Amino acid sequence: MLCGRRVTRLLLADGRCVGVETEGGEQYRAGTAVVSTIHAVHLRDMAPADAWPEEFHYGIDTYDVGVPGFATYYCATAAPAFASPHGPRSAVSAGLAGWPEDMAGMGADLRAGRFLADPAWVLVATPTLVDPGRAPAGQHTVKVLTPQTYRLAPGMGDWDTVKEQHARRLLEAVRRHAPNFTDEVILGQLTKSPADRACTRPAAAPIRAVPSPARRAVTRPSCCSPTSATTRPR
Repeated sequence: MLCGRRVTRLLLADGRCVGVETEGGEQYRAGTAVVSTIHAVHLRDMAPADAWPEEFHYGIDTYDVGVPGFATYYCATAAPAFASPHGPRSAVSAGLAGWPEDMAGMGADLRAGRFLADPAWVLVATPTLVDPGRAPAGQHTVKVLTPQTYRLAPGMGDWDTVKEQHARRLLEAVRRHAPNFTDEVILGQLTKSPADRACTRPAAAPIRAVPSPARRAVTRPSCCSPTSATTRPR
């Protein structure tokens, strides 16, 4: 395993990839095949256009990154318990959802690139309810996930200054329905804006990703290095 070597080009021979080249000009030949975890949108740029079949270009050109996501991950001593007619209830997958017109309005805002201060859809996932091994005994991991735009409106600042305030607003919305999820039960948190999620996990950043040109307005800008993922010969 060689670290600190950024791959910038695929080496081709007889119509197939036989190795990789780094930004420093080093070349590594594969014994059997080249395994890549880079996003296909960026992978295309690492070889001449005519190296890819027409259907591959079509898939990339019509690829829609999907709906960007804003997520906060919590470590806690209790799972959110949502109020119900039968008393507090916890669930692996729960959350908040607006009326149909609220959901339609949220989709229109995303399409127009408008910041969602109070999104109509909020997922609250507590996987430790069925998989307790994800956390120390008696504790839980909780994820609060919502759709969100990549670009902030002028005057809002950047995501680094906005995300914690927005995470707090979402947490307060969850607490209106799960009042037990207080600061006292939260041991720690990690907030990831759409930009954070895209740069650390470019292929997994969206809430959904399908090849369709219909939602181009919410497609993220290219904020990540084309080789932020791994490409290595084998």
